[in-house]
Amino acid sequence: MLVYGDRSRCENSRDILDELDERARFDADPCSSWIMRHGQLVALFIRAAELVQGLEDARFKATGSDALVPQARARAQALRALAGSVLRSWLNRDLPHARAVGEVLQALRAASSSGTITTRTGEGYAYYAVYPESYGLAAQALAGAVTSVIGLRSIGAGLGAMVAARAGAGLFVTLRPFGDPFQRSFRLAPDLRAALARRTNGIFAVVDEGPGLSGSSMAGCAAALEALGAEPDRVHFFPSHGGLPGSEASEEGRSRWRRAPRHVVTLDDLVTLDGRSRAETTSTPMAMPLASWVEDLTGPPLGPLQDIGGGRWRDLRVYDPRPPGGGIRERRKFLLRCERGTFLLRFVGLGATGEAVLRRAKPLASAGFAPAVLGLRHGFLIEEWVDDARGIDLRADHPALIVRLADYLAFRARQLPAVCGDGASLETLAAMAERNCEILFGRTSAGRVLADRKAQCPPSFERVETDNRLHAWEWLRTSNGRILKTDAFDHCSSHDLVGCQNIAWDVAGACLELDLDGHSLAELIRLVGARGVSIHEPLLRFYLPCYAAFQAGSFYLDAQATVSEAERRILQNKLSKYKGYLSTSVFQV
Repeated sequence: MLVYGDRSRCENSRDILDELDERARFDADPCSSWIMRHGQLVALFIRAAELVQGLEDARFKATGSDALVPQARARAQALRALAGSVLRSWLNRDLPHARAVGEVLQALRAASSSGTITTRTGEGYAYYAVYPESYGLAAQALAGAVTSVIGLRSIGAGLGAMVAARAGAGLFVTLRPFGDPFQRSFRLAPDLRAALARRTNGIFAVVDEGPGLSGSSMAGCAAALEALGAEPDRVHFFPSHGGLPGSEASEEGRSRWRRAPRHVVTLDDLVTLDGRSRAETTSTPMAMPLASWVEDLTGPPLGPLQDIGGGRWRDLRVYDPRPPGGGIRERRKFLLRCERGTFLLRFVGLGATGEAVLRRAKPLASAGFAPAVLGLRHGFLIEEWVDDARGIDLRADHPALIVRLADYLAFRARQLPAVCGDGASLETLAAMAERNCEILFGRTSAGRVLADRKAQCPPSFERVETDNRLHAWEWLRTSNGRILKTDAFDHCSSHDLVGCQNIAWDVAGACLELDLDGHSLAELIRLVGARGVSIHEPLLRFYLPCYAAFQAGSFYLDAQATVSEAERRILQNKLSKYKGYLSTSVFQV
């Protein structure tokens, strides 16, 4: 199934360096809370790691291998210095002086070439609550023992720097896995190969996010080190979770994962939910109460935070029918009760990713379309939790919902233009739909229908920061009759291939998710047009099967991944709905 997408950007390295200089002013407001300034420091570190990743990937592309050249070593040293600053801030609340950060950035600038590079968004930072601090804490057990740290690009560039800074390793390098995504390999220049071979009597730390479906990047790196003479027990893995690779792992890869010493610290180790201080907590000694991050916005907690991730949010409201959980892509989320009210803390991304979500959230909340937004604290968006709301009734609430939906979509189209045009092309959407339909139905004829519809679409169109999640359970009705849209801020930049589209994509989503018949769809299009936003109907006709195929692929993967039979039935019911639409609209049977 084609569902996931890769977030990469073509950028000028000098522009990133200038941005880093601006971000180095994180201590300009001494009145802001420590966690705010620490979050800004981490944002700077993540951006610097993206720069290093982009520069190293550009050199790899030009030369065909990773090498131990002076510029690469200087960049690694600068990134490692920033990682040390992040760790000292976390452990001691000792933020670095802007002058010291500026000196590191000056050294990074001196070691950086100018030109266009491709940077990649770290999926863990953006979507899965992978905190760089956790990798530094995971390295505590090997402080002074690790001799070499290998960070696997992309996200491993920064995560590796965190491990190197805490472990005190003599060598820190980053490598690019390449080739078959389920059987990664590496290309080492002779100088780097010789340097690693000389260190095989020491301990290697291999650092990356994952493991994912195959775990082949870290396993492949271990195989390369063993080929140089390293004993398997000297190759330690630093992953983001404690599980084993998924269904695409080779038996050899699984064997390496089973025998490799692994060191893992997750968000659940990094923070506590019960409000106790780090001295009182029985979990990771460096953990701190999550509620303390947001206390300046919410006031002190009345009790422990409630973890409502993994679909547990469904137990807090009345929904009919019961919606599916968020699946393998569901964000971490917690409920916080205070004297001032009840608040939702939802992970929306570290660094620039979270900043972009806050930028979208503010106008939508201020206009009354979404619950009130209080702010952003180190990856978590803080929203008002509306206690008296219930899930909408598609029949009883239908007239009011159509009007509200028109207001909402027109507002997004006018107020949230796509910043950089990020989003799948029509060709990519058509290829996704054709592939997913082939898996679902065993037929390939969908391509002809999609090609005919795409031919009628405009060659260019306006992209906006679409909602991309118009499911019925995302809409709430309060006791005073107000209709709210939840989860409205980040799906145009989530870990999938859709991205920002024309607002017609959300019209297609509303049509399928809210069971709009032909009359209701025509009325919605009319109302959106009356608000100054026209819907290009050939584009909508193309989007409809693409939307259904994308959602079908998502629920298909979620159904395969769940271990709950009850949850699988809910997911399969949703999958059947999309398949039914595709059967009639694409295959015309």
